Amino acid sequence: MAKTGKLLLAALLLWGGVAVGAEPDIRVEGTLDRRQIGVGQEFMYTVSVISNESVNAEDPTIPDLDGIRVTNTGTSSSTSSNMRAGPSGWKIETTQRTDYSFMMIALRAGSLTIPPFSLRVNGKLFQTKPVVMTVANQAVPPSSPPPGGGSPFGQGQMPSPEDLLDDPDALFRALLNRRLQAPPAHNDLPTNPNEVLFIQTEVDKKEVYEGEQVTANWYILVRGNLLSLDRTKFPDLKGFWKEIIEEVPALQFSQEVINGQVYRRALLASHALFPIKAGTSIIDEYRIKGRVQVPTSAFGFGKDYAFTKASDRVPITVKPLPTEGRPPDFTGAVGLFNVNAQFDNNIVTLNQPMTLKIRFEGTGNAKLIEMPQVDWPASLEMVEVKSESRFFKNGQSFKEFEFILIPRQAGDLAVPPISVSLFNPETHQYYTRTLENVVLKVIDNGSGKNALPSARISDKKPEAPKELTLPPPMIESQAGAGLFANVGVRMALLFALYAFSFIALGVRAFQVFTGREQKKDLTKLLARRMKKAEASAGAGDYRAAGVEMINLFAEILGDISGQGGSHKEVEKMLELGPPSLRRQHGDQILQQLSHFQTLAFAPEDLLRTAKNPPELTKKVRESRTLLAAIIASR
Repeated sequence: MAKTGKLLLAALLLWGGVAVGAEPDIRVEGTLDRRQIGVGQEFMYTVSVISNESVNAEDPTIPDLDGIRVTNTGTSSSTSSNMRAGPSGWKIETTQRTDYSFMMIALRAGSLTIPPFSLRVNGKLFQTKPVVMTVANQAVPPSSPPPGGGSPFGQGQMPSPEDLLDDPDALFRALLNRRLQAPPAHNDLPTNPNEVLFIQTEVDKKEVYEGEQVTANWYILVRGNLLSLDRTKFPDLKGFWKEIIEEVPALQFSQEVINGQVYRRALLASHALFPIKAGTSIIDEYRIKGRVQVPTSAFGFGKDYAFTKASDRVPITVKPLPTEGRPPDFTGAVGLFNVNAQFDNNIVTLNQPMTLKIRFEGTGNAKLIEMPQVDWPASLEMVEVKSESRFFKNGQSFKEFEFILIPRQAGDLAVPPISVSLFNPETHQYYTRTLENVVLKVIDNGSGKNALPSARISDKKPEAPKELTLPPPMIESQAGAGLFANVGVRMALLFALYAFSFIALGVRAFQVFTGREQKKDLTKLLARRMKKAEASAGAGDYRAAGVEMINLFAEILGDISGQGGSHKEVEKMLELGPPSLRRQHGDQILQQLSHFQTLAFAPEDLLRTAKNPPELTKKVRESRTLLAAIIASR
């Protein structure tokens, strides 16, 4: 008995010694994203702590660096789990990784060494191995990016907007890089350790100029199992021009530790916001309803609870654009833009139309750009100008102006230089882009005899739509219970009733199928809305007039295209509407809408004469004529 007890005690001590003595498997590595660079080029050095369970790691100590300077730092964490087959069955292996990233710059050429970085993990001191790199006098092109999408600081060339649209993975990496370039100016976090559901607002800037971009991201943070989610209120964002970067239909969660608590975090929406006037603008709340199954222990979930949560309201200080030093050809563009111009041909025909395209492209909201006044030569007639603009999800945008011009004199035609001024919010200064003068060769080959005599390119009138007609009614008689003893009277009454019903239905169907009922309703809508818009224009309330006209266009086009109102973009409604609508009125609709969007949302200092009551009233009446013609053609 005593022998058995000793054996049992020894086994317990042995088991206990193994359990107590077991330590996590920890390793610390130092890696470079590339070993060959040029003087002045940035590179990244990463210290990684890799373990099979949660550990307590201190920040690395940066050693003395000779010929190298640290310019930025960042930290990221990840957890992965794998199931592996072992001798005793399937086993779950968990790997936890923390990366400390150091963006560095080489100050001199030669062979440079990054000494060991040291840090303590669970109280034990670890050191990385020294790394040697070669620095050339000239810049060295970067090689292919390392696995994982490259530097989180966005190093290297930015893909073009078209490439990003074609490659969703490239778009995701570009968005991720932009978000990690600098810490956000506002990033609210849960302070209650018992919080199981939270809406986080992340804003990259809290003080900007009029028209300068503010990027706002909304995230959901959840502890537990999210059973359902209902977005009950999107932010109104009054005082901002809004461009949607991302509104995710399905949540994609990642793990994040906040104040010692493990949360699952997913992006709800990301918007590019452009304040339209100086003062204080509020990014209002994003509200959701959710049902969360709360964890009761490490091995399961307990009861589920319903929550209603809203994000914080974030005030943004908006500074006016400086008036001192503002050039007269300032276009309203705030950001970093390139400008280029292109003629369709340098040799053109007398009295025949040609095209000049001027394109703004860069970082910022190019949709707010308006062309300055151009002093065209007397021998060059400007017939029409159209514009197209687009905002891309990587923060880039463009606006292209297309001028239709007709040369009226043979020989050399000198198109004068065009200067365009913009505002750089980073340097707080205006800058100018100049399009150099171009000399065109105008030839008279006899085709000028059939030249367009005026600024109108086409006098083609739209064809009247053919009306639908109903087939003649067919009357079917059925035997029934005798209402009257006289069969002849009964049949006469039934015939009269059927005839009246068919006539009434025929009239109603004729109105519906020919669009006369729709015309009547839309005409009433046009008269009612135009009364409000003209009153606002006459009173000089250009914001209200702009919003009223935008809503009017959207409602009428939504009705005609069968989309039922203003919840769709106008371009989409034009695509879904009748082809004749796009062909006959599409360009005019987009031009008028662009004008009223500028009135409603552009910074006040940029509107110039457009907000004057006489000019505003003129534009409103032009739109009334256009909308009346659209309704009449239905």
